[in-house]
Amino acid sequence: MLLNALPVIVRELTVASRHRSTWNLRLHFACGLGMAFVFGLFLEQAGSSQRGLVTLWCQAITGLVLCLGAGPYLTADAISAEKREGTLGLLFLTPLDGLQIVIGKMVTHSLQVTYALLGVFPFLFLPILLGGVLWAEVLRVVLVLLLTLWVSLAVGILWSALGDEARATAMGSAASLLLLCFLPWLVPYIGFLMSGGPLLSSGLPQLSPITLLVTAFDTFHRSQAGVGVGATSGASVYATSAVIQLALGFILVLAAGRLLPRVWRRSALSPPAATQVATRKRQRDSSVWNREKKRRHARPPDREATRRLAPEDPPLVWLASRKLTEGTPIRLLEGLILAFFASMLVVGVSTRFWREGFLAACLSAFGLHLLTRLQSAWSATQWLHEELRTGSLELILTTPVESAEVFAAHHLSLRRVFHRRMRRLWVINAALQAAALLFWDHLHMDHDAASVFSTLFIGGALVTLSDFETLRWLGLREALRQPTPARAMGRVLGTLYSVAWLTLAGTIAVISNLRSKSELWFTFAVWFLVCMIWNQFLIRRCKQALAPGLRAL
Repeated sequence: MLLNALPVIVRELTVASRHRSTWNLRLHFACGLGMAFVFGLFLEQAGSSQRGLVTLWCQAITGLVLCLGAGPYLTADAISAEKREGTLGLLFLTPLDGLQIVIGKMVTHSLQVTYALLGVFPFLFLPILLGGVLWAEVLRVVLVLLLTLWVSLAVGILWSALGDEARATAMGSAASLLLLCFLPWLVPYIGFLMSGGPLLSSGLPQLSPITLLVTAFDTFHRSQAGVGVGATSGASVYATSAVIQLALGFILVLAAGRLLPRVWRRSALSPPAATQVATRKRQRDSSVWNREKKRRHARPPDREATRRLAPEDPPLVWLASRKLTEGTPIRLLEGLILAFFASMLVVGVSTRFWREGFLAACLSAFGLHLLTRLQSAWSATQWLHEELRTGSLELILTTPVESAEVFAAHHLSLRRVFHRRMRRLWVINAALQAAALLFWDHLHMDHDAASVFSTLFIGGALVTLSDFETLRWLGLREALRQPTPARAMGRVLGTLYSVAWLTLAGTIAVISNLRSKSELWFTFAVWFLVCMIWNQFLIRRCKQALAPGLRAL
């Protein structure tokens, strides 16, 4: 089977070796783990005996995030791109079957990111030199990263086999990975809040890569009942979770290989999606027209109401917003996060588990902020890149349409699509701020803590508004520069949040050195100000880059 897929693997690796992104991927992994190591060194609250353990924790969390993001970035569009370009049918004309095509794509992208991960493994052994870390502990963390990478790539290849659009497959795989990480912990966490039971035990949490990471450290790996692991030892939980992650990756790859020919045949025999959408739109417009015709015959028209009707959208706005709807996995994930946030906020302000409830509410709010930013970054690059790839942008530019009109349609469509999500984020921040002001006694907050939380919630809302405007302009610029939407989104997020996360790491390092906690709110306020200044600088640079116009670019 692998021998038949070998020519596909060789060709894909040869093509990938010429791409700059293949080498940049290794640089990103090295910079991420290197900065995590330096960040752990600057934390003053960690003693000299715990310095190695703290740096290893920072590197492990950073590596876990990078491995989880590899699937949506690399494999989520590996097969769907072949469908859009019409070359998947040519592959089926060869002796290759669906499973061999999936294995070929999987091996190609796995080698790219595995080489990047192997190149940064020496960083993971540096904490041993600082003390407090054993060789076995580091090796377990290395195995965690490899298994997490395997599952992430498998989830991405399954979504790529099932879908056609790059945005749907990437966001679907990202939502699936987030659900896989946090959903198994939901039931044990609720049980812990209700009855104080073990938070980390055998069962559902073993499905999550987070469980595998936590039990890799000696603190939990050697623990027994009474140390948060219930009746099962940490070593057995780690071994079982590792086997589950390995088996889950194989199951997803086999499912993608079996489902790919069926999905492709069904899509080849069925009418195009655009035709189906147009048919449904004609039927809907016809029914609306019939109802409106009956209503007009029933009573005379109201001229004042007719005068208040909004004019129809320009065609460019319709073109920019026609593919910005979210799929079911994203809506499901948003609903789960919102429900979890509301329940944890109620637990935090009304029960004795105030610390766990309020902290979980803050983390879920941060997760929803992050998910909304990912959605807006992808949407900001999708339309213009799709029009450029299909040649439709050239047809648009042959008309008297000006570049400013295209930019205005882009901004207006994104504002309309994300208007409700932005209001939801503001309501979440307002709810957290109200909880901190009204239930400060129950949450054990003094004046300094209330000031810090108020700065975080108010500053976070302002930075969210500034980030959304910056993402729109960065999406326009990178959509014209990058060859794929995934790379455009990665470049947008990297450009926007590189300075933000570096300054956040510096802010945390400064906070750990502060003796007076009354200065915390001022430190966070300065960080938010730096983020907004950076956003305005990026917007100005994007406007300068787009100033010649789309025809010149």
